[in-house]
Amino acid sequence: MGNKAKYFCSLLALMVSINYSVFSQSAGVSNRLLLKSNSDTARLSFSKTNLSNKIRFSNSVAIEPSKKIIEPRTTIPFEVQPSNKITSQERTPTVKPVEKVSIKSIAKTSEVNESEISLKENLGQFYAGKIPSYYALIIGVSKYQYDGPSLSSLAYPVDDAKRFRNLVVDHYAFAKDNVIFLTDPVRADIITAFEQLAERISEKDNLLIFYAGHGYLDKAKNFGYWLPANANPENKSEWISNTIIRDYLGAIPAKHTLLISDACFGGSIFKSRGLTNSTTQKIFELYKYSSRRAMTSGNLTLVPDKSVFTDVLIRRLEENTDPFLPAQNLFYRIFEPVSNNSVSTPQFGVVQGTGDDGGDFIFIKTK
Repeated sequence: MGNKAKYFCSLLALMVSINYSVFSQSAGVSNRLLLKSNSDTARLSFSKTNLSNKIRFSNSVAIEPSKKIIEPRTTIPFEVQPSNKITSQERTPTVKPVEKVSIKSIAKTSEVNESEISLKENLGQFYAGKIPSYYALIIGVSKYQYDGPSLSSLAYPVDDAKRFRNLVVDHYAFAKDNVIFLTDPVRADIITAFEQLAERISEKDNLLIFYAGHGYLDKAKNFGYWLPANANPENKSEWISNTIIRDYLGAIPAKHTLLISDACFGGSIFKSRGLTNSTTQKIFELYKYSSRRAMTSGNLTLVPDKSVFTDVLIRRLEENTDPFLPAQNLFYRIFEPVSNNSVSTPQFGVVQGTGDDGGDFIFIKTK
């Protein structure tokens, strides 16, 4: 190589050194320049460390005298500062388990939803998000103050009344607080209970009245009575006539009222209906129109102590599986067994002059 060539190479190396020095000073990088003989390749080797001291790398480039392109001779190795190592277990994503819902709880929810749908379908506009209020007056008279040959005490009415109360509270839509239960009441007790119901019940509510005890039918007058615990067989002043009961049935502003009497009820105010089973009538149609109905054990002057009527009535209500049971359907179920096992024929019909509009009392089964 001639002097001019050597001069040119030295000049070029000097220019590279100056430029790189300026660059290095501005970037905070140390450098080193090596020049060799004319037969060798002018080599430029440098190393640098970035400001964070986390990545360190080195580089070597060759400068050929006859070429203007600087080619990398070696690959650039990288060193990465160790970080928190991730184990194979940690690489596996953590999935939060889905909370299990038991089949039992789903079934229970479905039953609630189905019941609500059923209530809407069967009660229509009268369903306000809950079962309508059902009230009951349940009376049982076993012990009579004037116990004797003319009016003997009874063994079963109070127990029958208790069975009936427990049944409607536990299995039908009667809240315990809405049930008045009277055992061996005197006349004033029964009248007071009627007065309380008249003040408490609204036109959206339903009322069930159950009476088990002595009754009396004056056939000459076609007039019936309930005999409370203080009834005197020689004086009717403490008796409760059917007309008084009828007046209260008309005065209590319930949507539906059903009277179940295990005693006679006067024919003059009781309009018996033919035996029917309302399978063709929709519950909504029966519930839509108000009703005042009565179901009685028969027309005997005195009912027997052990009542077939009440026993069959309770058993049919216990065996019932229909969520909505009209009173006329209940009577249809008890008529044959009571008639076949009693000297009395049960009756069902409208209590006249009390505001019956053609509907029917509906027993709503809750469990």
